[in-house]
Amino acid sequence: SASCSRALEESHVFQSLAIRRQVARGLRIVASIQHTTAMRDSDALGAARLITAYLAEHRDACDSLEGIARWWLPSGGAYRRAALVKATEELHAYGLLQEIHAADGHTRYRRPIGSHLDDAGYRALAEAFVTQHSNPPRH
Repeated sequence: SASCSRALEESHVFQSLAIRRQVARGLRIVASIQHTTAMRDSDALGAARLITAYLAEHRDACDSLEGIARWWLPSGGAYRRAALVKATEELHAYGLLQEIHAADGHTRYRRPIGSHLDDAGYRALAEAFVTQHSNPPRH
């Protein structure tokens, strides 16, 4: 009976340790996912910053995601497509980028045509975008 009780206690200790290991492993996985997501957000913000800088200097530029990666960004296409998609979506939503859906099925991006913003206004709005997205609200 005493040995049975002791074996039961040891069993609970081992189960408790196993659960703690699983929880710790799960927390490491969650932290890794959060880090990866933050990195992706950082990549998208970096791409957005470079896109708006390019458009501030080249107001008539217009290109696809592939062209943006290859010609507008100094890294020559090193950005992941997901980061570029997120950057263009965010810039479009903020009014800094216009999407043009061409007859060939491709989407091209440019600085908004007929925008009320002059070059200085465009730069100021781009700076506000970067500032806002660099400091997201905390929950």
